[in-house]
Amino acid sequence: MIDHHVRQARARERLAGVRAIGVDETARKRGQTYVPVFYDLDEPRLLFATPGRDKA
Repeated sequence: MIDHHVRQARARERLAGVRAIGVDETARKRGQTYVPVFYDLDEPRLLFATPGRDKA
């Protein structure tokens, strides 16, 4: 059910106005579990977050 709602929200999302992107990395828990986050620097919104620390 969550995947369904996330897909619907992502389909409505418009990124055409994004001019500057910030990238940060935070640890989800102690250890080697990282979550890179990408956010819009002009608007207070998260653009993308994903677990992992590799190129994929």
